Amino acid sequence: MKYRDHCGGLAESMATVQEMQSAEDLLHHLQFVYGAVPAFGFKHIGYDKRTGWDTYYVMVILVGEVQPFVAGMSDGCEF
Repeated sequence: MKYRDHCGGLAESMATVQEMQSAEDLLHHLQFVYGAVPAFGFKHIGYDKRTGWDTYYVMVILVGEVQPFVAGMSDGCEF
């Protein structure tokens, strides 16, 4: 699965693309960027013709927070 961080613009975001082999890889990356991440999940948003991805938001909830936010995008959610 490809993952990219949510950044200011598409070019900046695409510069962060990484191949994730497992949910643990993604969790380690999210913890590196945000610190403690007790929960993350996916929300399908559809095909993005700019990237050619069937895109999913990667949603994160941080310690002490109630509402999830978009940490990045992926081209799938199969783990």
